Amino acid sequence: MTSSELLEGSFTAFDVETTGLDPENNEIIEIGVVRMESGRIAEKHEQLFHPSVPIPPHITKLTGIRNDDCENQPALSEKLPEILRWLDANWIIAHNADFDHAFVSNAVRRLSPGSGEWPRSRIIDTLELSRMALPFMKNHRLDTLVASFDIPFHASHRALADAEAAALLFHRLLPQILELDVRTIRTCGRILNGAPDGLRLFFNMVESAKGKVPARRPEGPAGRPSNVLGAKTPPPKTGAFERVSADVVSDFFTAGGALERIMPGYEARKSQVDMAKMAARAMNEDAFLVCEAGTGVGKTLAYLVPSLLWASKNPGQKVVVSTHTKTLQDQLFYKDLPLLQKSMPDPFLAVLLKGRSNYICLARWENLIEHMDERLDLGERRKLLPLVCWIDETQTGDIEENATFSRESNDDVWQLIHCDTGHCKSRECPHEARCFLQTVRKASRTADLVVVNHSLLFSTLNLQASVLGEFETLIMDEAHQIEKTASQYLGAVLSERAVHDLANWMYRAKPQETGFLFSLSGTLKSNRFSRDVRMKAGQILHGLKTGVLDMHGAAGDLFQALDGQFFKQEKHKFDRSRTRIRQPGDLAAAASKEMERLRSLLSGSRQEWTALAGFFIREVPDGSDGLPETVREIESILFRLDGLLADLEQFIHPDLSKRAVWCERAERKARREITMFSVPLDIGGTLAGRLYPRIKRGVFTSATLAVGESFDYVMGRWGLGRVEPDRILKHITGSPFDYARQVLFLIPTYMSNPKDGVFIGELSSMLARVLTEQPRGALILFTSHSALKQVYESVRPALEARGVRMLGQGIDGSRTAILRMFRQDVKSVLFGTSSFWEGVDIPGQALEMLVITRIPFDVPTEPLFEARMERVQERMGNAFFQYAVPEALVRFRQGFGRLIRTCSDRGVVLLTDQRAVKTAYGPLFSRSLPVEATLCEDENALLSHLNHWFSS
Repeated sequence: MTSSELLEGSFTAFDVETTGLDPENNEIIEIGVVRMESGRIAEKHEQLFHPSVPIPPHITKLTGIRNDDCENQPALSEKLPEILRWLDANWIIAHNADFDHAFVSNAVRRLSPGSGEWPRSRIIDTLELSRMALPFMKNHRLDTLVASFDIPFHASHRALADAEAAALLFHRLLPQILELDVRTIRTCGRILNGAPDGLRLFFNMVESAKGKVPARRPEGPAGRPSNVLGAKTPPPKTGAFERVSADVVSDFFTAGGALERIMPGYEARKSQVDMAKMAARAMNEDAFLVCEAGTGVGKTLAYLVPSLLWASKNPGQKVVVSTHTKTLQDQLFYKDLPLLQKSMPDPFLAVLLKGRSNYICLARWENLIEHMDERLDLGERRKLLPLVCWIDETQTGDIEENATFSRESNDDVWQLIHCDTGHCKSRECPHEARCFLQTVRKASRTADLVVVNHSLLFSTLNLQASVLGEFETLIMDEAHQIEKTASQYLGAVLSERAVHDLANWMYRAKPQETGFLFSLSGTLKSNRFSRDVRMKAGQILHGLKTGVLDMHGAAGDLFQALDGQFFKQEKHKFDRSRTRIRQPGDLAAAASKEMERLRSLLSGSRQEWTALAGFFIREVPDGSDGLPETVREIESILFRLDGLLADLEQFIHPDLSKRAVWCERAERKARREITMFSVPLDIGGTLAGRLYPRIKRGVFTSATLAVGESFDYVMGRWGLGRVEPDRILKHITGSPFDYARQVLFLIPTYMSNPKDGVFIGELSSMLARVLTEQPRGALILFTSHSALKQVYESVRPALEARGVRMLGQGIDGSRTAILRMFRQDVKSVLFGTSSFWEGVDIPGQALEMLVITRIPFDVPTEPLFEARMERVQERMGNAFFQYAVPEALVRFRQGFGRLIRTCSDRGVVLLTDQRAVKTAYGPLFSRSLPVEATLCEDENALLSHLNHWFSS
């Protein structure tokens, strides 16, 4: 088949709408089918069906299909033969095809048992195809994709419209696929070898159809991000530092200044100017500024402007800016800094730098592709598909820019291809010139400003030479996360999965032989190696394979012993999934024999891998193909082994006077997984000893830092109290928002204490009435998943009866997915826990009501919190007021900050925790907000206040 025949050929696209997501328990209520010929729609079919169960309200809200619409329609069984005739085509197209195929296949199996399975071999999924071909798209939903190709699309979530959109999308994707070079197409074909669906046959057909079609990297609908911005700086300056003038800083922000000239609608804010001048003062005086900047101040520009002015006056004095979230990091680098490029008097070089595990290694990628049949099974190979085009197009190699590849769910594969210390020998690497990691690190050495995240910053504290190089100026944004993030990266974590992932990388015997050792065995069978080399290497490999299988067993025995010892009395409950280790002997009694055996196997394996590397270097000729890459891969394995041994040592000999140690149990894909944690108790001491001596000046800022108008609490937790007092500057700048006009703050004092058993029922009853009488965009914040699920299920009947869309964290999709739906449906209700208390920006009518169900105290039995409480109690007394209350205050204020994001926002905050007014500590919370609380003594008063507010 030629390329023109492929482009002009015929195919059929289809889509189904259903009563739910489970093909075993839900039914098809609509199908749409579109047949394309020669690039045009030749035929359309659509059909509604009468289901045996009522259509749920949320499905009606999503699709517009009502029970009345289906009342006089045929049952699916009556139309199934005709539907299968519609779907009788060489190629069948669907978007997210597994979903649609599962429903049709299940219907065929139930209603036409003699016809067998409905085949997948002709089905092509445009979702997977677009993820491969368009890796830079922000998402690959059907509406996003068709919009990027300017394909008309009017009725999302109706079967015929979705089928037509999928057909037109496939037709537009075909030229992009045909323009790929043959090497890329062959790689896709190899990845899909053995796959049961039509995508494998499709790529085989594309390869044969290529002919003389020129290979060209297609320009996709989205741009290619870069992690280097601007021009190289002048040579480093010698002599005394030059100060940054406060007047020059002010001029940037005032009316008629540089920012107003480049930012449409810019308004000068005194709070922003004051913060910018304080940041400049910190740099001039070699001081540390601790600054709380309320929402709307514009704190990023307030520290970036003086930072860039400082760097321009003092070439070679790099400024490092660290954030906690990717959202803020992207805002800084892709929005704020390009804007400032147009306004700064001197050019500057800025670099976005991440930890090495974020970047793909070209050498490891090529090696894995060459040996993927021996290293990976089909499921693992398929995970590589979204990387094939991306790796040729990316400028950064940063996997986070690839929206189609999740590091978390694909970690087993990513471990084999990301840059790591053990593997990377830059001067020996054939890809050194294009190495993404080395390129960005080289740029960061001469940059004026480097943007990093807290994780990278803290992970380098244990290193003698930081990857950030020498720097003396540090900006910490989202500083309220310092202790939490530092705890994660200065601690040790050990899980059965971590051991199994490393062991599988080395060797796996079942369900089929795969892994590095299996691949190496195949390589050594080549006649390129002498018989003596093959025999000696074979003996080493046999011992290593046996050791790997023993390692699997030892890890299983260890974590089974921990499960039996620490969780034998526990049920499958989220709030009982952690057990703190209080005495060193507790771990020894539970699993000392198992830990010692695992350590012995890891140590023995390390010796054997070292011997194998030495053997190849010593016995195999230097000119042998693949030798350097083989040795580097062995060194990478050794690096991982060293890490596992170091983490294991923390648990064999735990220092409980300095660290909190605990075991945690979770359910993952119907499998119980145990993880051990060891976290330092005194993060402040670590930062005071390892971070602050390295820097001379800095800014620590967030929207929530002060506790009772004081920074003493956070400074004590961060160790800044150990810095010379005359080097500490403090500043609080309030938000420019008019909270008295924009926010109504209500506390229903009639509700029970959240600790009482009746509270969940009262909360559910109140929310059901409030959210049906005031159907508005509402965010309900919980402190536990169990409470969220109870309330969600309790209010579901009332809200669904009124057509209100409910979006529950962990129930209705990922955090990103439910946030997107929440923004789109301005009368939906989102039920969220910890990750929704901060970092969520939902301006406008999408969020008009914020419900804080209870003061966000940490769970008293949470191991790290409990251990730190005990430490504070020993040193200061009254740990509740000295630690628990301040921690909850910061989190409480973060939660409140979700409501008002712009000067035009308006809404209600409802705090349903009576402790805010009925306890000695309660006023600390109610008075910490920039608006006075209105107390409601009964539900009628609450509803009256709400009605008056929203009608005014």
